[in-house]
Amino acid sequence: MIMRLLLTIGFSLCLLSSIAPQAIAQYQNPEWIEVSPAGESFHVSMPNTPRVEAEKQGAVSGHRYIALTGVATYTIWSITNANYRTDQDTDAYLDATAELLWEGLLKSAREQLDDKDRRFARITYAREFPPEGLPGREYTLTVGDLTGTAEFFVAREHIYVMLVMGKKGADWPREKFFTSFRASSDSAAPAIASGGIGTGVRGVSPDPTDYNSDL
Repeated sequence: MIMRLLLTIGFSLCLLSSIAPQAIAQYQNPEWIEVSPAGESFHVSMPNTPRVEAEKQGAVSGHRYIALTGVATYTIWSITNANYRTDQDTDAYLDATAELLWEGLLKSAREQLDDKDRRFARITYAREFPPEGLPGREYTLTVGDLTGTAEFFVAREHIYVMLVMGKKGADWPREKFFTSFRASSDSAAPAIASGGIGTGVRGVSPDPTDYNSDL
Protein backbone atom coordinates (compact mmCIF):
# COMPACT_ATOMS: atom_id res chain seq x y z
CA MET A 1 0.00 0.00 0.00
CA ILE A 2 2.83 2.43 0.84
CA MET A 3 4.15 2.18 -2.69
CA ARG A 4 0.79 3.47 -3.94
CA LEU A 5 0.73 6.61 -1.80
CA LEU A 6 1.21 9.65 -3.95
CA LEU A 7 2.14 11.76 -0.95
CA THR A 8 5.17 9.82 0.33
CA ILE A 9 7.72 12.50 -0.35
CA GLY A 10 9.91 11.13 2.43
CA PHE A 11 9.97 7.77 0.69
CA SER A 12 10.85 9.37 -2.62
CA LEU A 13 13.72 11.27 -1.02
CA CYS A 14 15.13 7.99 0.34
CA LEU A 15 14.80 6.53 -3.12
CA LEU A 16 16.67 9.46 -4.64
CA SER A 17 19.57 8.93 -2.26
CA SER A 18 20.16 5.49 -3.74
CA ILE A 19 20.33 6.47 -7.41
CA ALA A 20 23.01 8.06 -9.55
CA PRO A 21 23.90 11.77 -9.10
CA GLN A 22 22.83 12.61 -12.65
CA ALA A 23 19.40 11.11 -11.95
CA ILE A 24 19.13 13.14 -8.74
CA ALA A 25 19.95 16.29 -10.69
CA GLN A 26 17.13 15.47 -13.10
CA TYR A 27 14.63 15.31 -10.20
CA GLN A 28 15.92 18.45 -8.50
CA ASN A 29 16.18 20.48 -11.72
CA PRO A 30 13.46 18.98 -13.88
CA GLU A 31 13.07 19.69 -17.54
CA TRP A 32 9.34 20.10 -17.85
CA ILE A 33 7.66 18.04 -20.55
CA GLU A 34 4.25 18.01 -22.18
CA VAL A 35 2.14 15.02 -21.15
CA SER A 36 -0.74 13.99 -23.41
CA PRO A 37 -1.38 10.27 -22.92
CA ALA A 38 -2.87 8.16 -25.69
CA GLY A 39 -6.57 7.57 -25.12
CA GLU A 40 -6.91 10.62 -22.88
CA SER A 41 -8.41 14.02 -23.73
CA PHE A 42 -6.08 16.27 -21.74
CA HIS A 43 -2.55 17.56 -21.82
CA VAL A 44 -0.48 19.14 -19.08
CA SER A 45 3.13 20.09 -18.31
CA MET A 46 4.89 17.92 -15.72
CA PRO A 47 8.47 18.03 -14.37
CA ASN A 48 9.32 14.61 -15.85
CA THR A 49 7.72 11.52 -17.34
CA PRO A 50 4.98 10.42 -14.93
CA ARG A 51 4.37 6.97 -13.55
CA VAL A 52 0.90 5.68 -14.50
CA GLU A 53 -1.36 3.78 -12.10
CA ALA A 54 -4.92 2.53 -12.36
CA GLU A 55 -7.46 4.24 -10.07
CA LYS A 56 -10.74 2.79 -8.81
CA GLN A 57 -13.00 4.40 -6.23
CA GLY A 58 -16.50 2.95 -6.30
CA ALA A 59 -18.19 4.04 -9.53
CA VAL A 60 -15.19 6.22 -10.43
CA SER A 61 -12.31 4.69 -12.37
CA GLY A 62 -9.46 5.74 -14.62
CA HIS A 63 -5.77 6.55 -14.23
CA ARG A 64 -3.47 8.73 -12.21
CA TYR A 65 -0.19 10.14 -13.47
CA ILE A 66 2.50 10.86 -10.86
CA ALA A 67 5.74 12.80 -11.39
CA LEU A 68 8.26 13.21 -8.56
CA THR A 69 10.88 15.86 -7.98
CA GLY A 70 13.27 16.19 -5.08
CA VAL A 71 10.82 18.32 -3.10
CA ALA A 72 7.32 17.75 -4.47
CA THR A 73 4.90 15.32 -6.05
CA TYR A 74 2.77 16.28 -9.07
CA THR A 75 -0.30 14.16 -9.71
CA ILE A 76 -3.17 14.28 -12.17
CA TRP A 77 -6.13 11.93 -12.11
CA SER A 78 -8.15 11.38 -15.28
CA ILE A 79 -11.20 9.46 -14.15
CA THR A 80 -14.74 8.71 -15.26
CA ASN A 81 -17.84 8.72 -13.07
CA ALA A 82 -20.13 5.87 -14.14
CA ASN A 83 -22.97 7.38 -12.06
CA TYR A 84 -22.94 10.74 -13.82
CA ARG A 85 -26.36 12.10 -14.78
CA THR A 86 -26.97 14.91 -17.25
CA ASP A 87 -29.45 16.55 -14.87
CA GLN A 88 -26.95 16.80 -12.01
CA ASP A 89 -26.62 20.15 -10.29
CA THR A 90 -23.14 21.53 -11.00
CA ASP A 91 -22.49 22.73 -7.45
CA ALA A 92 -23.56 19.37 -6.04
CA TYR A 93 -21.30 17.63 -8.54
CA LEU A 94 -18.35 19.77 -7.50
CA ASP A 95 -19.12 19.10 -3.82
CA ALA A 96 -19.12 15.37 -4.57
CA THR A 97 -15.80 15.69 -6.41
CA ALA A 98 -14.20 17.44 -3.42
CA GLU A 99 -15.45 14.62 -1.20
CA LEU A 100 -14.06 12.07 -3.67
CA LEU A 101 -10.65 13.75 -3.48
CA TRP A 102 -10.48 13.84 0.32
CA GLU A 103 -12.41 10.72 1.32
CA GLY A 104 -11.40 8.56 -1.64
CA LEU A 105 -8.26 9.50 -3.55
CA LEU A 106 -6.36 10.72 -0.46
CA LYS A 107 -7.87 8.43 2.15
CA SER A 108 -5.01 5.92 2.19
CA ALA A 109 -2.46 8.73 2.60
CA ARG A 110 -4.32 10.16 5.60
CA GLU A 111 -4.67 6.73 7.17
CA GLN A 112 -0.87 6.41 7.27
CA LEU A 113 -0.62 9.42 9.58
CA ASP A 114 -0.34 9.10 13.35
CA ASP A 115 -3.29 10.25 15.45
CA LYS A 116 -1.95 13.78 15.99
CA ASP A 117 -1.20 14.46 12.32
CA ARG A 118 -4.51 12.94 11.30
CA ARG A 119 -6.36 15.45 13.49
CA PHE A 120 -4.55 18.33 11.81
CA ALA A 121 -5.01 17.08 8.23
CA ARG A 122 -7.15 19.58 6.36
CA ILE A 123 -8.73 20.38 3.02
CA THR A 124 -9.85 23.99 2.64
CA TYR A 125 -11.92 25.62 -0.09
CA ALA A 126 -10.04 28.36 -1.94
CA ARG A 127 -12.09 29.45 -4.94
CA GLU A 128 -14.44 28.67 -7.80
CA PHE A 129 -13.12 28.97 -11.34
CA PRO A 130 -14.54 31.44 -13.86
CA PRO A 131 -17.58 30.28 -15.85
CA GLU A 132 -15.88 30.47 -19.27
CA GLY A 133 -13.92 27.26 -18.64
CA LEU A 134 -14.86 23.85 -17.34
CA PRO A 135 -16.62 23.93 -13.95
CA GLY A 136 -14.00 23.54 -11.27
CA ARG A 137 -12.60 24.52 -7.90
CA GLU A 138 -9.33 24.99 -6.06
CA TYR A 139 -8.55 23.70 -2.56
CA THR A 140 -5.55 23.87 -0.26
CA LEU A 141 -4.50 20.79 1.70
CA THR A 142 -2.36 19.77 4.63
CA VAL A 143 -1.48 16.10 5.14
CA GLY A 144 1.12 15.47 7.83
CA ASP A 145 4.21 17.58 7.15
CA LEU A 146 3.14 18.15 3.55
CA THR A 147 1.12 21.01 2.15
CA GLY A 148 -0.25 21.60 -1.29
CA THR A 149 -2.90 22.74 -3.73
CA ALA A 150 -5.54 20.79 -5.63
CA GLU A 151 -7.53 21.90 -8.64
CA PHE A 152 -10.25 19.83 -10.26
CA PHE A 153 -12.54 20.17 -13.24
CA VAL A 154 -15.59 18.26 -14.44
CA ALA A 155 -16.51 17.65 -18.07
CA ARG A 156 -19.73 15.65 -17.86
CA GLU A 157 -18.72 12.17 -16.69
CA HIS A 158 -15.02 13.00 -16.96
CA ILE A 159 -13.21 14.34 -13.88
CA TYR A 160 -9.70 15.78 -13.87
CA VAL A 161 -7.98 16.28 -10.52
CA MET A 162 -4.55 17.93 -10.25
CA LEU A 163 -2.56 17.94 -7.03
CA VAL A 164 0.84 19.29 -6.00
CA MET A 165 2.15 18.37 -2.55
CA GLY A 166 5.52 19.19 -0.98
CA LYS A 167 7.38 19.94 2.21
CA LYS A 168 6.29 23.08 4.03
CA GLY A 169 8.63 25.98 3.36
CA ALA A 170 10.33 24.32 0.37
CA ASP A 171 10.52 26.10 -2.97
CA TRP A 172 8.54 24.08 -5.51
CA PRO A 173 6.66 25.46 -8.50
CA ARG A 174 2.96 24.83 -8.92
CA GLU A 175 1.66 27.53 -11.26
CA LYS A 176 3.37 26.02 -14.31
CA PHE A 177 1.59 22.74 -13.69
CA PHE A 178 -1.88 24.18 -13.18
CA THR A 179 -1.89 26.80 -15.93
CA SER A 180 -0.68 24.30 -18.54
CA PHE A 181 -3.71 22.04 -18.14
CA ARG A 182 -6.04 21.73 -21.12
CA ALA A 183 -8.93 19.31 -21.46
CA SER A 184 -11.99 18.55 -23.52
CA SER A 185 -15.18 16.74 -22.66
CA ASP A 186 -14.32 14.22 -25.34
CA SER A 187 -11.36 13.60 -27.64
CA ALA A 188 -13.11 15.17 -30.62
CA ALA A 189 -13.95 18.43 -28.89
CA PRO A 190 -11.61 21.43 -28.86
CA ALA A 191 -9.44 21.76 -25.76
CA ILE A 192 -10.72 24.03 -23.02
CA ALA A 193 -8.33 25.89 -20.78
CA SER A 194 -8.69 25.47 -17.07
CA GLY A 195 -9.26 28.41 -14.76
CA GLY A 196 -5.66 28.01 -13.67
CA ILE A 197 -4.01 29.21 -10.51
CA GLY A 198 -2.82 32.35 -12.26
CA THR A 199 -6.22 33.78 -13.19
CA GLY A 200 -6.77 35.47 -9.85
CA VAL A 201 -10.55 35.29 -10.22
CA ARG A 202 -12.22 34.26 -6.99
CA GLY A 203 -15.80 33.18 -6.60
CA VAL A 204 -18.06 32.80 -3.60
CA SER A 205 -18.15 29.35 -2.08
CA PRO A 206 -21.57 27.69 -2.29
CA ASP A 207 -21.03 26.63 1.33
CA PRO A 208 -19.19 23.40 0.42
CA THR A 209 -19.26 20.58 2.94
CA ASP A 210 -16.59 20.63 5.64
CA TYR A 211 -14.78 17.38 4.86
CA ASN A 212 -12.54 17.87 7.91
CA SER A 213 -15.37 17.35 10.41
CA ASP A 214 -15.05 13.56 10.52
CA LEU A 215 -11.26 13.43 10.99
